[in-house]
Amino acid sequence: NSRDYFDKFHKLGALIIEPATAMVSLLDHFVRSPNAASLLLGMDEGQDTLDVEIRNKDIHGMRLRELRLPSDVLVLSVKRKGQLLVSHGYTRLRLGDIITLVGAGNSLEDLKFKFDT
Repeated sequence: NSRDYFDKFHKLGALIIEPATAMVSLLDHFVRSPNAASLLLGMDEGQDTLDVEIRNKDIHGMRLRELRLPSDVLVLSVKRKGQLLVSHGYTRLRLGDIITLVGAGNSLEDLKFKFDT
């Protein structure tokens, strides 16, 4: 719980979670968007989230809208070089991008291979 170690761990790329701050943030999300919060916490049966790194050279330069994702999968975010992008259908993917998906577990499993190979 020492703040002295915060900078050291942060420089190593560790995600620092302070319990009190996390609880306040979680309650705030439940108030502002209960459906999204329950989805992200895994409270919706049959739904899951998955982070996938783009490694497939065929996807490099492709727009999100061109991915032809299953109808039960949604792209929540695109992270490039440590920065979250405000993504939309015209966002072009790059090798090394990390996309966060939400959807049915079986559909997400199938997509792992699409982005990885």
